[in-house]
Amino acid sequence: MRRGLVAALGSAVLLDALAGRPVEAAPSPTPASRAISGISMVGDSLTVGSAPYQATDFNTVGWSNAAVNAFNSRSIHRKEQADSYTGLTAVDAIRKLYGDTNTWVIALGTNDCIVNPVADYANVIIDMLGRIGASHRVLWVNVHLPTATTNATAWNKALLRVADAWQGQMEVYDWASLAAAHPEWALTDHIHYHDVGYRYRAAVVAEASVQAFGAPDFLHW
Repeated sequence: MRRGLVAALGSAVLLDALAGRPVEAAPSPTPASRAISGISMVGDSLTVGSAPYQATDFNTVGWSNAAVNAFNSRSIHRKEQADSYTGLTAVDAIRKLYGDTNTWVIALGTNDCIVNPVADYANVIIDMLGRIGASHRVLWVNVHLPTATTNATAWNKALLRVADAWQGQMEVYDWASLAAAHPEWALTDHIHYHDVGYRYRAAVVAEASVQAFGAPDFLHW
């Protein structure tokens, strides 16, 4: 496995008894055998969609506590009128309300790859990592954006370049590959998801959060 990339997890298929067709069922995260320390997550509207399940799934895989801060259309630097925070200041807000954690999940980029020039992508990502701090570990969820594939591909490549430079501190979860394999999860805007997609996203991100840096060292971080 290339450094910086956590492979997308597999899927389970159930039969929809009403429609008579196979449909994706969100996996149940693997229950942890013991509790590990806290985790914090910052996201945009995709995390808003998965938020009803995300903290519970983090707890299921072993995190003793989880803080999730997400808002529609959020980007790292740009503040939406209705959002209290940017991606950067959401990090500050979590710390003020809940304290710091050694491990963070960042699910931003869908908006950032549209509002920023491609040449700035790596610096934007590094700005977010800098706000979290070099003494922390970060799992970054990459983006699937069929409406702007060139931008999304460039953003995801920038994530991997930064992860290569931040070895041991940053990993990338490949949500893009999983989402691309399941277009039936997407709403008509091709950006957001039906509930099953959000349930799946919450579960696999939670699983990836304890796999990203490898056990057992990661569990003792």
